[in-house]
Amino acid sequence: MATRVAALGAAFALAVYARAQIPPQNPLEPTGFPPSFPKDERLPPPMASDQASYELKVIRSAEWVVEDNQVVGKDVEFTYRGYLVKGDEVLGDLDTNQFVLRGNVDILGQDHVVRGNQVFVDFRARRFRFVEGEVDLKKAMLQGRLESDIYVRAASVEGTDDLIIATKARVTTCEYPDPHYTLDAERLSVIPNRRIIFEDFRLRILNRTVLRVPRIVIPLDKRTSGITPEVGNSLDEGYFIKTKVGLPIGGDDAIARVDLMTKKGLGLGADYEFLRGKQRGEFRVYSNLFNPDGPPGVTASGTYRNDFGWGRIEGYQDYRRFSFLTGENNIATQTRLSFAPNQAGNAQSNIFFTQNSTRSLSFTSDNSTAGVNDVREWSGRFRTNLQLNLARSIARDAGKVLSEREVLDARLQSSYDLSRVVAELDYQRNIPIGSTVNFFGGIDKTPEVTIRTDSQRLFNGKRHKWFPNFTALLSAGNYNDHFNAIDVSRYFFDFRMNRVGSEDSKLSLSYDAGIRQGIYSDDTAQYTPSLNLHLRAKPTPKFSANFRYNYSRPHGFSPLSSDRSGQYNLASLDVVGEFARGLKVGGQVGFDFHQRVLGDVPWISPSLRFEYNPSKSLRLRSLANYMAQEGSWGNIRLDLAWKAGATYLGVAARYDALRDTLGNLNIFLDAFKWGRLKFSTILLYNGYLHRFESRHFSLIYDLHCAEAVLQVLENNVGFRPGREIVFFIRLKGLPFDSPFGVGRLGQPLDIGTGSGW
Repeated sequence: MATRVAALGAAFALAVYARAQIPPQNPLEPTGFPPSFPKDERLPPPMASDQASYELKVIRSAEWVVEDNQVVGKDVEFTYRGYLVKGDEVLGDLDTNQFVLRGNVDILGQDHVVRGNQVFVDFRARRFRFVEGEVDLKKAMLQGRLESDIYVRAASVEGTDDLIIATKARVTTCEYPDPHYTLDAERLSVIPNRRIIFEDFRLRILNRTVLRVPRIVIPLDKRTSGITPEVGNSLDEGYFIKTKVGLPIGGDDAIARVDLMTKKGLGLGADYEFLRGKQRGEFRVYSNLFNPDGPPGVTASGTYRNDFGWGRIEGYQDYRRFSFLTGENNIATQTRLSFAPNQAGNAQSNIFFTQNSTRSLSFTSDNSTAGVNDVREWSGRFRTNLQLNLARSIARDAGKVLSEREVLDARLQSSYDLSRVVAELDYQRNIPIGSTVNFFGGIDKTPEVTIRTDSQRLFNGKRHKWFPNFTALLSAGNYNDHFNAIDVSRYFFDFRMNRVGSEDSKLSLSYDAGIRQGIYSDDTAQYTPSLNLHLRAKPTPKFSANFRYNYSRPHGFSPLSSDRSGQYNLASLDVVGEFARGLKVGGQVGFDFHQRVLGDVPWISPSLRFEYNPSKSLRLRSLANYMAQEGSWGNIRLDLAWKAGATYLGVAARYDALRDTLGNLNIFLDAFKWGRLKFSTILLYNGYLHRFESRHFSLIYDLHCAEAVLQVLENNVGFRPGREIVFFIRLKGLPFDSPFGVGRLGQPLDIGTGSGW
């Protein structure tokens, strides 16, 4: 059982903000209460982004004087560059677009609303500064990453698109004049999409200080679950306390990790990220010291990227030693390096090196590849793609070589557009340059020449409507199949034609037919005819029938494994009709002629289905499959989706008629409301095991601008099964993903009906 308790304080409130940089991705996230309406619902005046000049329009004024582009006004209201501005007194310069406003200042823009006694605004640079005022940061400022506005009141604020600095600041998402909570700081620095720094931080709830911290740094672009402390118990770690603390390192971001685990000892780690000009890097290290089960484990990784004027360099390194999740007695490393030079025209090149190695008590494995890729368009007609890869791999067990390979993989693909046809040259060869043990390569092409064409190229779109579309291919080449030790030449022809029927007619026919012919130098040959036929009948809008026939059968023999294919000869029919309002009934059946020749049961998946959807709030579906081989019904599926207001109920049941067992029963109930409380649950029941594979419960209590959330999450199968109890306070204005509806590996739980309409 693992219990995680979120801190009811600033660390959690800001951790949510850190997560809010990426909108929620969990499709089964419980629906909470909607955020409050914004304090200021006015719309700013429009502004065309491509406007060459901007006109200042005065709406009202007690005094307004413009002289040499110098503006002086009293008790004014005007619009300028997408802003609606009010103030008792205004001084401005239309050349620099800089204004000073005093007394009851109110500036309404797309991204923010500024109010104060004295405000300086640079409309061109979108920079503002005020004393004793407040600013509403609109949702548009963070590109939809917020669910509501953020309200900041401060002794002074100076801000641009890149940096906002406030003194004696008070931050909240509560629109009340006396907010339920505030995040206070003597100095607040916000670097959008980078970090928030609170100096002398205080969390105030209902006008009472409940937490005070000298300094808090919150990275905003980390792919982490925030800095919420975790307290709990798990089978592999025992009782644990896990903490994260944001640290400033110059102008970069870092997080320090300190974990205490009864079974794994002390865990220390750090995440560091820097962004300087065109350089960017991330480094992470973690180690569980004093591990009572063995030597301490170490994991470390780093990435680096730099864009020069002449190219881009990227690097990645990963090191894992004695990780209890991947193996306590192994060491694994991974290295990636690449260089991509900047080139003019339609050309892309890349030089790279990769290496992966694993070490354990007796087993070792090393794999490395160095290569060059070059894709180039020499003209509008001629293109080439060159790949040279030098690969080496070796695996040993107790000193004995299990497999070994060292080879140069050379590939060249080129094409030339001759208008009516396209000529292609494909050369592919694995060249051994060292020893090879217990390894077999693929098929070499040394070389292959191909001519392609189609109806569009040959007729320039001027063919008659009754004439079908077609593609044709003719190739010749030499092939070396290393696995079968065959060296053979092949002449190959492939012709296909197709036609798509009309969607508007009551009867339509679509088909795709073709033939492939291969002739080989060892006196063998193979041809394969194929046909895919689709006949659709829709005599009325409430009835339709579809007949399909699929055929393919190779004749002869091909020495190349890549040319060999199976055979099929089958037909299918499905019909569906609407017999009452919202009620549809249908069925389908298939017949395999090849299975009939073999003496097996030829019928394929006979089934019946119905769907009842009388309104937007109710949907019921059922599907029953008949197992012809067993002479019995197989699975019978029933899905129900019902929506009443904000409450959603989804039920998916599967009955195994062959075993007379309820195979699965999945239930998803979302946002069942009772006053200020909402309840959500996911239940996944396995009838074969007679137990629940997953049971998730969520209770959300409305706190106006926040929500109190209690979740009980039980996953009984998969990686690290167990139960979690999670409690946290989340701010409504900030997007958030909880662990509800997510499996142990981060995958959404599948209930079969979806999460909505």
